[in-house]
Amino acid sequence: MAARVSATEPAAPTPHGVRFGTRLAAAMLLVVLGLQAANLVSVRYAVSRAVGEQLHRELEIGHRVWEESFAIRLRQLATRVQVVAEDFGFREAVATADPPTLASALANAAERVGARHALLLDPEGAVLARRMPENLELPTAPLPALLARARAEGVGLDVVVLGEEAVSLVLLPVFAPQLVGWVAMGVPLGEDVLAEFSRITTLEAGLLDTAACRLTAAQGRLAGWTPPQALCTELADAEQPVREYPEGLGPEAMPLLALRLADPASPPVHLILGASREVAMRPFAPLDRLVLGLGILSALIAVALAALLSRRVSQPVRRLAAAAARIRRGDYGALLPVRGRDELAALAEAFNLMQRGIAEREERIVHQASHDALTGLPNRERALLAVREALNAAARDPAAGGGLLKLDIRRFREINDLCGHAFGDRVLVHAAQRLRRAVREQDLVARIGSNEFLVLLAGIGHEGVHARAERLVEAMQAPLEIDGTSVRLDVAVGLVLFPDGSADDTSLVRRADVALAEAKRGQRTVVAYEAGQDERHLRRLTLLGDLRTAIARSELHLVFQPKVQLATGAVPHAEALLRWTHPRLGRIGPDEFIPLAERGGLIGALTGFVLENAIGQVARWRETGIDCGVAVNLSALDLGDAGIADRVLEALKRHRVPPARLIVEVTESAVMEDLGQALDTLHRLRRMGVKVAVDDFGTGQSSLAQLKRLPIDELKIDRSFVTTLLPGSEDEQIVLSIIRLAHALALSVVSEGIESAQAVELLRAHGCEYGQGYYYAKPLPAEDFAAWYKNRPRTRTDGNT
Repeated sequence: MAARVSATEPAAPTPHGVRFGTRLAAAMLLVVLGLQAANLVSVRYAVSRAVGEQLHRELEIGHRVWEESFAIRLRQLATRVQVVAEDFGFREAVATADPPTLASALANAAERVGARHALLLDPEGAVLARRMPENLELPTAPLPALLARARAEGVGLDVVVLGEEAVSLVLLPVFAPQLVGWVAMGVPLGEDVLAEFSRITTLEAGLLDTAACRLTAAQGRLAGWTPPQALCTELADAEQPVREYPEGLGPEAMPLLALRLADPASPPVHLILGASREVAMRPFAPLDRLVLGLGILSALIAVALAALLSRRVSQPVRRLAAAAARIRRGDYGALLPVRGRDELAALAEAFNLMQRGIAEREERIVHQASHDALTGLPNRERALLAVREALNAAARDPAAGGGLLKLDIRRFREINDLCGHAFGDRVLVHAAQRLRRAVREQDLVARIGSNEFLVLLAGIGHEGVHARAERLVEAMQAPLEIDGTSVRLDVAVGLVLFPDGSADDTSLVRRADVALAEAKRGQRTVVAYEAGQDERHLRRLTLLGDLRTAIARSELHLVFQPKVQLATGAVPHAEALLRWTHPRLGRIGPDEFIPLAERGGLIGALTGFVLENAIGQVARWRETGIDCGVAVNLSALDLGDAGIADRVLEALKRHRVPPARLIVEVTESAVMEDLGQALDTLHRLRRMGVKVAVDDFGTGQSSLAQLKRLPIDELKIDRSFVTTLLPGSEDEQIVLSIIRLAHALALSVVSEGIESAQAVELLRAHGCEYGQGYYYAKPLPAEDFAAWYKNRPRTRTDGNT
């Protein structure tokens, strides 16, 4: 806001013969008038600048208010049109392609939607029926672009000029059940919309048909305004959707803001917003008159009390001008002194009240911009600034160093899903309060994500950082009671210490994020960042991104390791193992990329690739006389997929491979992750005729009771017990126990990791049926496996040919 001030003209020169006292009084009067004029000009300048900035902010706010309110109107219109497009009767009428029926259905639909304009198009975009004034010529330019957007995005939204008015137009497809046409409906943007917008924002608004350079609707002084052709030409050619004109083009030099409403491919339609400088200046008119009156009064009193008035009048006015300039610079720290109860005191008090109001509003805006609305904690931007300041302080004084903690509430989404988002918000508020109470007053606690917090501990030793992290975890994991519901939060913390001489604020936060990812990946509570984790994290991100396209780029392939029958040397199956050759990084081990695929949601695609190619390879082997089945590994996520059994069956049928030639291998830990769903999946596979094996047996956590429940055919002894197998060793006792257990459950046994003939003899002697390992063959490409299969040594009882 600003005040309007007027300068007083100086008095005429004093004629000769006037007494010295008069001339002195006149001279003092001129001095006072000059000072008053200078101060008034300063105040007017300051107020004018402030008003200009305020008008700019009002136009920006009006811009955002229009975008939000107009988006809501478009969504509401699109929703109403969507209801019509999905109406069974309407779709049935459109499908008839009967012109009278189409016209009647379109008219009824337009009445339901409240649309003045309506079109019905065939699937190619030709007009089948229309409902609009008869003399209205339908523009052709917007329709192709609108139809193209609707094909690409499912809905087309635009603002076009129809006749003499701007219209919000929505285009949606009509399916019955195939695409039978397109329905477009439009609602005018008229005086009522602009009047409601002006009532909310106090801005004057108009809708400009830019191509015709005329206003289709307008409010306030814009109603009688003729847009300059230069403005229309500039807006029509402009690439930016928003352009601001501070002064000179609007009525009475009104600042304008032009917002493009139509799509760039359509004839331009702009919303013109105008902010009245006169209205903004009006609240300061009394202040203007008050300042002017005080100036005149001080000038009159200066004749008799020149010296007194020079101190009493000019100094307060100068303070007023200085205060205005200080406010313009954004300095609200000092208030004008208020002495007495005269007009100058009232003016100073008015300035002080204005200064307090501006300062409070700016403080609220700054606080909202730097703090989280839900918890009241600093947000990410404020936290990064604090981290930067802490790093600078630590660079000057290492004793100011400390640690940065990034904390994540595990399974917070489950709280939202089970108890609702309102309950989840209350959990976050309580969590923020706990964190704030658990640290020192000078420590920073910020909320930087949905369920992520950042804690900055400065001026504390590295040992103290670790201890404080443990106390934070204890505080967060204490039971939380909300509305009679007890919640126990499980948290993970990533910790990074500073200074280390190499990290800036962004790197420090990223390292805390890397440490947090390690904590969540390893199911640990607190993990401190270690050198090299950054590179590993970036490598994982790179691999995860490249893995998404690895199948399409033919970077993945299968290798096969034979599973040999120890008694006969027969090879009934081979285990299919996935390999990835990265074009830049070379061979990537499955121990590295399989966990990435599971966390990145890609394991389903990899499993599908393995199933398709492994079963297909079995079919190709059978065509060449190699009767060898295949074993495929399934992960915990695969077992949790209710459709995996159907996809296995489809692949077997597609390649005409008997289900008995396929073995699915699962680990104990994968089964136990979701035991109910895993059992259902495995039972379905068994009923199909697919065999099931428990892989890496002996390293999981399942109980014998749970093992008995599993629908399995064989156990695979983990290679860690077989690789170094020797007579009389502990490994031999463990292997013997597993074999006896399996046989007691009527299961066959496969030993992995066989690397010596001695191990083969021991396993055969203990009754192990099958073996797998480098003693027989390493994992081989399909062609090499076929050659090995045909040329391998055979015993007399070998059933394979």
